[in-house]
Amino acid sequence: YHENFECLIKSGLYNKLSSQGHLLPFEETEITGPDPSQCYKVIKPEFVPFISYPYEWCFSQLRDAALLTSQSLF
Repeated sequence: YHENFECLIKSGLYNKLSSQGHLLPFEETEITGPDPSQCYKVIKPEFVPFISYPYEWCFSQLRDAALLTSQSLF
């Protein structure tokens, strides 16, 4: 996904979505994967202090997640 990742970053979409709270911000690290030929980047996402499962969400939360996902695809 090297090309996809670069497209996400260069297009400004990552900055827009993360600044709006629709995508977790992350930092690129200097860590390499166990097989560097199979690993383009290692990222460290912002820590989320709780675990939330979709089956715990109310209808409006599920709807908002579905709308955000469908809007991101088009």
